[in-house]
Amino acid sequence: MKIEKKEKRILIIGGIIAALLLSYEFLLSPFLERINRHEAMIGKKEKELSEIKTMKEEYLLLREKMKEVDAKARAKSGSALSELENIALRSNIRKNISSMKPQISSAAPEGHRETTIEIRIENITLYELVNYLNMAEGSAHPMRIKKLNIKTRYDNPKKLDSTVVISSMEYS
Repeated sequence: MKIEKKEKRILIIGGIIAALLLSYEFLLSPFLERINRHEAMIGKKEKELSEIKTMKEEYLLLREKMKEVDAKARAKSGSALSELENIALRSNIRKNISSMKPQISSAAPEGHRETTIEIRIENITLYELVNYLNMAEGSAHPMRIKKLNIKTRYDNPKKLDSTVVISSMEYS
């Protein structure tokens, strides 16, 4: 079977068209889809970046405000230890405190200093203890109770011996 020139030309043109269609479908089309997908992701990531920059500015402003508030609280109240001693005097339990041991924690976040104070209180009523702890948590100095151990006394079951660990976080 002999193919004529005209038919040869049609076959060559058809082959070229088929090759172009196949190369578009398997090479060029996936490449263009990937480019479009990446362009869409670029827009999304640019928007996320601008949101992060805005949040960073807000964070820095809030951090500065926190430093100012902490400095004011520290100026008003002094150290956490002196604040706890003042609260003990006001709540009339200073005579019952046998020891106050401050410790600076090394596990505090960067830019902060955590001071923990272990307080041993002896021969106190539950009401006096709760009043003292309530005053400590509500003071101008930011404090929280980390650990509380209460035992009744053998000589008088209405009285308690207590060990309290109070934590105070400050900017360093």
